[in-house]
Amino acid sequence: MENIIIKLVKEPYGRDKDIQNLFCYIAGECDSKEEHTRYCCGEGVPLAPGKAARRMISVQKSFGKARRKYGKKASRRIYHYIVSFLLSMDDANCVKLVAMEIADIFSGQYQVYYGIHEDEAHLHIHYAINAVSYVDGKKWHKSRKEIEKLEAQMRERAGEVLWR
Repeated sequence: MENIIIKLVKEPYGRDKDIQNLFCYIAGECDSKEEHTRYCCGEGVPLAPGKAARRMISVQKSFGKARRKYGKKASRRIYHYIVSFLLSMDDANCVKLVAMEIADIFSGQYQVYYGIHEDEAHLHIHYAINAVSYVDGKKWHKSRKEIEKLEAQMRERAGEVLWR
């Protein structure tokens, strides 16, 4: 579906503070004076960004997956996706349904925190997905093909909502 753009942010969010800052940004509670978040929610985490970040971090630490190895690049602790729509998509309720539908893909295995932003010319959704499963503690490792398949599934779910 070419009218939906999905971007995986390359940042690994290796430090606890990085995760907390991302959650504050998603919730629209960062230092910026402009209000840009229309809707915010979480699956498996509280709604408050600080509490949600701490909950994800505690899952990572309880399974021993939050360590940084000295001298090595930080491993990915959070997957940050951005789902964008064409300029003509201004139906916030429809975007909210898309956001929930996409979050549902992950929520059975991973904690998800997301927010709908309107700080650009188009509505878009930011997702923070824990890289550690709250079910079994396994780290989410996806190949490039698996990531492409996942993004196709995200587009398909979004399309199901948009074209009802």
